[in-house]
Amino acid sequence: MGQAHPDTANSYNNVASCMDAQGRHTEAEPLFRKGLEIRQRVLGEDHPSTATSYNNVAICMGAQGRHKEAEPLYRKGLEIHQQVLGEDHPSTAISYNNVASCMNAQGRHTEAEPLFRKGLETCQRVLGEDHPLTATSYNNVAYNLGVRGRWEEALTFQEKALAISSRILGLDHPSAEKDLRNLNHIRAQLSLPPHNPT
Repeated sequence: MGQAHPDTANSYNNVASCMDAQGRHTEAEPLFRKGLEIRQRVLGEDHPSTATSYNNVAICMGAQGRHKEAEPLYRKGLEIHQQVLGEDHPSTAISYNNVASCMNAQGRHTEAEPLFRKGLETCQRVLGEDHPLTATSYNNVAYNLGVRGRWEEALTFQEKALAISSRILGLDHPSAEKDLRNLNHIRAQLSLPPHNPT
């Protein structure tokens, strides 16, 4: 197949993802970049897989604390998803959340909020209320509100996140357990007793 084949790009990404999962981010980054380079050359800029590669590099950079450098790559991934897949697609919703999370990591919480909300709106419209990605999006908005002390608003969103994740995944699922911890953190800020689901 050689270097000019999508499967070669996939292999670079697979190895990089394995290294990234081991915390070997600086070693993984050149491989993610090689995968991106191949996809740009073979598939072009206007391809969902190229958008995925932009996100992969950005996630790897973010894991190294290089959020400002990662942001343009996340934005490029979002732009491709918007152009190729449209606003009504889960990948576009994920891209909104990725950009917003990157901004949050830079302390730009107010700027991030509209993008988190856009990601949530897209999930609600495309996936409905009974989907893990919708629950994650509710959680993201809640976190964004909480870091700015808007606890009462955050409570509503976090309650919704837990309701969805516990209903569709079960209370023993790691996502539901995380949503419960987040909810009880918010409740503590409001001097409310912990929520104990039965």
